[in-house]
Amino acid sequence: MSFVFDTLETFLEERETMEEALMSQGVVKFWVDLAKVHCEPNVATDVRCAAFHLVTEIWNQIPKAVEAYPSMPKLLLGLLKKGTRDKSAILNITAITCLFELLDNFAESDSVSFAPYVYKTLIFSLVENHENELVYDYIMSNMSNALEKHPQVPVGVMVEPMTKQATLKGYSNNDFNGFVTLSKHPRLSLRHGLLLGDLLGKIAINDPIYGRVASITLLIIVNRFHNEPTMQEYMERFSKVALSMLMHIETRDKVAKRTKDDGKKITGQDKKMHISPRQAEEREIGQVRRILILEVLAKIIHLGHLPIVKRIEPLIKTLEAQYKGMNSSKDTLSHPGMAALAKFCEEVKN
Repeated sequence: MSFVFDTLETFLEERETMEEALMSQGVVKFWVDLAKVHCEPNVATDVRCAAFHLVTEIWNQIPKAVEAYPSMPKLLLGLLKKGTRDKSAILNITAITCLFELLDNFAESDSVSFAPYVYKTLIFSLVENHENELVYDYIMSNMSNALEKHPQVPVGVMVEPMTKQATLKGYSNNDFNGFVTLSKHPRLSLRHGLLLGDLLGKIAINDPIYGRVASITLLIIVNRFHNEPTMQEYMERFSKVALSMLMHIETRDKVAKRTKDDGKKITGQDKKMHISPRQAEEREIGQVRRILILEVLAKIIHLGHLPIVKRIEPLIKTLEAQYKGMNSSKDTLSHPGMAALAKFCEEVKN
């Protein structure tokens, strides 16, 4: 099987003559049947890998030899799909590689018959291997390359399981490479852009590790769909949530400061009050979220899209007034972060 795999392309140098001869004399059918038998789970791993490669090469080089038999394509794809679920990492990667080769070939030949099946199989494999970092990263990297290479491939079918998976089971660096590819893909719809943007927006204002990298993809989506009223409404809601979180952080800090000051007055001592590890952690998390919120809102404003800025500016002014109301009559200073955001809004408007 390895020999046939290595020499098939050479056999087909005189394609018209050799292709017909190989098919009419039953040679291709013999090769396919041989490979099919050795794709089964009870076969040794190295033999199965050779069979997977041979099936893929025959299908890519002589597609009509495989597709001439109605049941053959789905049977072979089913065997490759089993390979993607195998416990052996080598077999897993081999089957996935073969499926990507088929997808690449189908996409370039505009084959609509089997490309969707291969594509969905790879997406399911991506979801199923979420806990297997090696395989997951390999699929994600290849999927990003495939989507960049083939702009005609629909991405909506991939956005939904990816966002659901990230919400339920978390995300990694490689996920964000995929998110960037999806956000730039020409076939990303507004609906799926909003679905992806909603996930990224939550990460951008909550996650101290991935917050900034998530904001980059969020900005790509906002910049792409900024003229859509639905996107403008979403950005208004997102800004309202982000600013409410900021206000909550400031209120909590004010209460903590007053408690501390009252403690000093009662004891008459100007010593640092003891805080628990949990309180220290909450304070640190609050500080990080404060920075993330102000940064992502500043970035959105700096995109310079006036309809969005006009929706955000009133929210900032309302929050500024609330912040001043929290202080005593003598201390009516504006919040420096919100003042900066208000200034950025004015600059965009002018």
